[in-house]
Formats: sequence, C-alpha cells, structure tokens
Amino acid sequence: MKGPKFLMGKNVTEHVVSDSRSFTRALVIDARGGDLCWNILVSRLHNLDLMSDLEQMSLPWLYAHWQELGRDVSALAIIRGMRRKMIVRNRLLLEGAREAASKLQNAGIDGAFIKGAGLLGSFLPEIGLRSMADIDLWIRPSQQTEGFAALGARRNSSHNGLHAEMIKDSSARQIDVHILPSHIFSMRKLSAGAAESMFTQAWLERPIGRLSDDDLVYFSILNNLFVHIPGETRAAFCLFELDAILRNQTDPTKLLSEMVKDARRDDTVSVFVEHLSWLGSGASPLLDELLKDMGAALTLGEQRRIKWLQDIYSSGENYGWHSRQARLFVHAEQSLPRGIGRFVLQHISDFFKSPNFPKNIWSIGLWKGLIRAAKDLHKMLWRA
Repeated sequence: MKGPKFLMGKNVTEHVVSDSRSFTRALVIDARGGDLCWNILVSRLHNLDLMSDLEQMSLPWLYAHWQELGRDVSALAIIRGMRRKMIVRNRLLLEGAREAASKLQNAGIDGAFIKGAGLLGSFLPEIGLRSMADIDLWIRPSQQTEGFAALGARRNSSHNGLHAEMIKDSSARQIDVHILPSHIFSMRKLSAGAAESMFTQAWLERPIGRLSDDDLVYFSILNNLFVHIPGETRAAFCLFELDAILRNQTDPTKLLSEMVKDARRDDTVSVFVEHLSWLGSGASPLLDELLKDMGAALTLGEQRRIKWLQDIYSSGENYGWHSRQARLFVHAEQSLPRGIGRFVLQHISDFFKSPNFPKNIWSIGLWKGLIRAAKDLHKMLWRA
C-alpha cells in the first residue's frame, strides 16, 4: 500500500523544485572563488524576467563577486543599481536597529536582534548579501508591553502568543518584535513560562549587547528554514548565507557543534536535515559536515517524517498553500500522525469559521457542502 501523499496545488512553480537546487549549489561554490553563476546567468543578465526569484535575489552580491573575479560588469548598470539600493536599504535598517537597541537599553528592557539585524556586521558583511526586509527583534516575553512602549508602539492584544508582531518606527522602518525566536515554537503553543525560560537561557549565555554566536546563528537560520519548503527562494538563499557564516568563522567546528546541540535541545534537527538533504553533498564541505552531524542526531521518528516529506518533494508536483501548512504542522508536532491530525482539525476549524461558510452551505446545500469539504481535505492529504 502506498503511503500518504499530498496532491499539490500550483502556487509554486516547478522551476523552484528543480533549478533552485543547481543554482544554490553553484552560488555556494562561487563563494569559494568559482565561476559557475556567471556561466548560468550570462545569457539572461540583460533580461531579468527570464530569471527566477532566487537568481534575482543573488544578483547584488554576485555583481561585487564578479568584479573581484575580474569579470567585465561595466555594462550591467541595472545590477549595479540593485546593489546600491540594497546597500542603502540595509544601512537604513541597521541604523534603525541601533536606535531601537538604544531605546530598549534606556528603558531597561532585555532585547536582542536575530536574522539580518543580528548577523550583518558580525557573521556577514555589514552591507549584507541581500536586501533586508525588516528588523527582527526578540524581546523578553515578560517585558513585551514595556518594550512596545519604549519603541513608541502599542501592543495589539489580539496578537498575544503569536511568533512576532510588526510595528513601524518613526522613520517608517518595519520592526518585527518577536515573542518567540521562530514560528516553530509558536506553533507548539509554548506556555508563557516556557517562552520566558527560553529567552532567559539565551540571555544568560550572551555576550554584551547580543545573543551568543550559536544562538544568533541557530535561531536566525531556523527561522527561515522552518517556514519555507526546500527549494523556495528564501530557504535556498538561506543555505548560501549559512555557508558564508561558517566560512567566516575561525573555528567553524565549534559553531557547528553548538548548532547541533541547540537543534537537539529544541527537537528541530529534522528541519535542518530536510533542507541540507535537498541541497545534497559536495557543494560545501562545511554544510556537508553539518548534514552529517545533524543526521547522526536524528531519531527514528524524525527519519520517518523526513522520508515522507522527501517522497512528496520527489513526486514532481507543485505545492499548494495547504500542503505547506501541513508540512509546518508535521515539523512542529514532532510526529507524523500527530502533525497531520492537528492540521486536519485546524483545516476543519478554519472551514467552519470562514465568514462565507453559512452562505456557501446554504447556496449549495448542507450535504453538498460537507461532501465538498471532505473531498477538499482528501485531495490535500491523500492520494492512492
């Protein structure tokens, strides 16, 4: 009997599932002095519409890299402009991060930056490898209300317990104030006490002014890998960023060891293995070592979960919104049956809570409506 499979929607193009792996591998190898990305993109450099989102995201960094390799980039004015915009945007956001940090410190609030705001200038070049979308700030949960006040914003009570809440500072820069350092923990519905303990543990281990090296890298990378399917633009580029972070370390083995320890502590090993397995071996010695160490830490249940997900990815079909959500539940619940079960219950709940639910049921008939919901759920989760 065949195992459960998703019937994919068409929200993600097939290009993402196929070509992004090859390009990510080329991007990682290029960072060590290769020339693969130029050969891949040279015929399309003057027509950005022919490029994938991942390739376009990589262009600002590649422009400077090609200059270092001696390539003639004088005719690539549009890419030079993209890089200048990236530099200006990232500098403005980092300036906003420093202002936010000063406000929190003056108010006696414990807070630390993760993702770009924490990595740039320490683990990655200050100008960045890509354009930052926002500032990610993790504040002590018990000081959330005071933290929002210090930043000049009021907490939205309806957002209590969510992963992060977006606010804008006086210069209209977006700040994501995190209650928990990753969506995976909010989906696990951690209690207020558990969230406070998680922050306290990270805060006690930190150097002055930021999280410890392993916590900063671990939470920043986990954040992106959990919410994106392997091969999606942000997840694929995140692997390139992780390789760059590791290469910039004088002792990458220590950071690798701490990341594995953190992943085992939080039961997130399978998230890393899922994405590193998608990339495959041979692109980066450091990522290969991380995959080996993470793989050795997998439990039997995690192995089954990853195998099930890999079977889905190899089916050659695209991903719909519901299949993405099911993947998140499977990882968050740490159990394949429990994750699918919770997703099914959530889907049924959303169906009945929909504002169009009464109207739809009335217009197509009660039994027809329930049958349609059952078929919809079946299509999303099972295929013979």
